[in-house]
Amino acid sequence: YSDYARVLYSGGFVLSYFVTYAAHYIPAARIIESELIALRLLALVVAGWAVAAQWRKSRTMAVLVLAAAHLTIFISGPGPRSAFAIVLLSGAAAFFLLWNRWYYVAAVGLFGSYLNQTFWMIHSAGRNLPLDFWIGLGFLSAHFAVFALADLFAREEIRRHTVPTWFRSLFLSFNSAAFLLLSSALVARFAFTQGHHDVLYFTFAGVLIALGLSYLRVQRGDPIYNAYLTKGVAVLTLGL
Repeated sequence: YSDYARVLYSGGFVLSYFVTYAAHYIPAARIIESELIALRLLALVVAGWAVAAQWRKSRTMAVLVLAAAHLTIFISGPGPRSAFAIVLLSGAAAFFLLWNRWYYVAAVGLFGSYLNQTFWMIHSAGRNLPLDFWIGLGFLSAHFAVFALADLFAREEIRRHTVPTWFRSLFLSFNSAAFLLLSSALVARFAFTQGHHDVLYFTFAGVLIALGLSYLRVQRGDPIYNAYLTKGVAVLTLGL
């Protein structure tokens, strides 16, 4: 009955999340007037959910908790706390990958992190402050680094046997492409960086090539190095 029990666990947490959400965001059920209190309660439910997912070693619960956490961030709207929370969730997804070997759970976290980061950037599009550029680029770099390094240092059993190479390549390509697209949009938005896409491309190409060489050295010729070197050369060519 273990699989059935995990479904019941997940259903219970989903219900608790919805009730907490409804207590403020659905007018007919509103009993909590403060949005800040409602968001803190939602975060508390999500945190308890994550602990239970780790304790029960349940992939289903881990997927649902990441989805619910990203939904909470989306509900709360863009802001400094949201940006930090997205990075924390990226770290949580990487933890599930490294500690429990749940690569497909990390893929859900990857998609959710970049989706919420996109909404955050759209919301702050009207400002043209250099500080906003560096903050946005810093958060994007953190997302990219977390997921790239999570695969680089994943156990050999995951990289060689558990997860197909094509899926890992797709996962890492999405990570690279999402970073490049969002950072390019960031460079194009600000007056002091417009026309300097080449600097971004050259720098990112160097990072991709360095990651490819790291797989050759650290992971004994893991085939992913081919994907990184190819992407690095392609981005370098784009910069030229």
